[in-house]
Amino acid sequence: MSGGELKIDDYELVNCIATGNYSQIWEVIDGATSEHLAMKLLLPVAMAESSQLQILKHEAKVAQSLEHPNLIQFHKLVAGKGSAYILMEYFRGASLKTQIHSDPAELQKRFRKLFESICLVLAYMHDRGWVHRDIKPDNILMNKGSELRLIDFSLSSKHATGLSKLFAGKKSKTIQGTRTYIAPETLKKEAAVPQTDTYSLGITFYEILTGLPPFTGMSPNALLRKHLSTTPPPPSEMNPNVTPEMDRIILKMLAKKPANRHASMNELLSEFRAIKPFHDEEGIGGQVEEDDEESLANMGRIDSRTDAKRTEDYLNDPSSVPPPTPAQPKQPTPVPQQPAMPQQPAYGQPMQPQPGYAYPPGTMYPQQPGMPQPGMIQPAMPQMPGQVPMSGYPAGMPMQPQMPMMPGQVPMQPQQMQPQMPMQPQQPMPPGYPVGAPQQYPPQEQGGMPQQAPPQPVTQQPAAPAPSSAPVPSPLEPTDDGTEDIPFMDELPDII
Repeated sequence: MSGGELKIDDYELVNCIATGNYSQIWEVIDGATSEHLAMKLLLPVAMAESSQLQILKHEAKVAQSLEHPNLIQFHKLVAGKGSAYILMEYFRGASLKTQIHSDPAELQKRFRKLFESICLVLAYMHDRGWVHRDIKPDNILMNKGSELRLIDFSLSSKHATGLSKLFAGKKSKTIQGTRTYIAPETLKKEAAVPQTDTYSLGITFYEILTGLPPFTGMSPNALLRKHLSTTPPPPSEMNPNVTPEMDRIILKMLAKKPANRHASMNELLSEFRAIKPFHDEEGIGGQVEEDDEESLANMGRIDSRTDAKRTEDYLNDPSSVPPPTPAQPKQPTPVPQQPAMPQQPAYGQPMQPQPGYAYPPGTMYPQQPGMPQPGMIQPAMPQMPGQVPMSGYPAGMPMQPQMPMMPGQVPMQPQQMQPQMPMQPQQPMPPGYPVGAPQQYPPQEQGGMPQQAPPQPVTQQPAAPAPSSAPVPSPLEPTDDGTEDIPFMDELPDII
């Protein structure tokens, strides 16, 4: 490096994007063209190992042999005595790993576009004989416009085709990959096949749908054992919005045997296009159903063609298009009015006839049972001997006569109250009896009531300590997510 470690050859180092054990990714500016590029630069510790330089050259070879819109574009490889690096396209997009943690809802909103893009680029690689072997959210970039780039071909290898299948049973000497996303056949040191990428992609999709990978472990080897023998729960158990059809696709991608997974990426994509991944797509960002989009598009085409036809006819012959008829205001529908009920006059007063109500001739008061006749005032009934007029009773209203007493009848006397029984004196309570407790009276000697035992003294018990609300850590829960990278070209312990 030169210029205060800000330049390498003709490239100015602008921003360090990522740092690994053996390399760094930098945003650089080409001094000759002022173009922004991405540089994968080997660290000094890696320069001392010939194996790391061979890995860098292998990655450049794979990238140079592939050309696809969803693959990062390769520019050139520089491997000198002082530095070694690859120059690539600088793509302004965050990794899926970052987006899973920062905005998972937005990522699920674009899940269909993401699924199709990554399947298409992997199908392209597989058709040309390459297996990526390190599919994970960290190696997939996507920008806000849903453009995608697959990166990092350091572990890519050729899969067996044609006559080379005769040697496919030969096991590899090393285990390479990332523990959380590694396929079972890789752990068994078997040759990589296209279904190896399908397994890693299934774990990636599982993490996007649920926010977590399907397998975790207390230790790295415990995590690897789950890849070999544990069936993961369906994603809908952690995200109820995931449909059963999407569950079946993910679980098929995570089958332990490659033969039980999808035969190719094209088959996987075809199956995905026939299902809905979410029950409620509007709930994850307002996606519109395909049928609704088609209906809206058809309506737009019909309106546009009609307007264009009318405009063309008018330009050719203005008289052929009649002027538009002005819209007539809509008359409100009349609502039948119910006639108002006649008000009741004061008692004995004549009532004026109301419109809409037919009364018999000469009638000024409605005929009702028990009511006085129209236009008439009820005469007062004569008072009976001994009757006293009631105060406030309307004049002219009949009074009810009082019933005379029968011979020998005695006026009713007020009811006499029964004398209450005297209270029994309270007995002193035994010592230790709680204050405020109800006292028991001694049983009566007569009446056959059973003798009650004296109350027992109550002693104060010490209060039990309140249970703590803090969760108790379970010894079965993992202490880490197991996403540590397996060192390249490093032999793992035999766990088979």
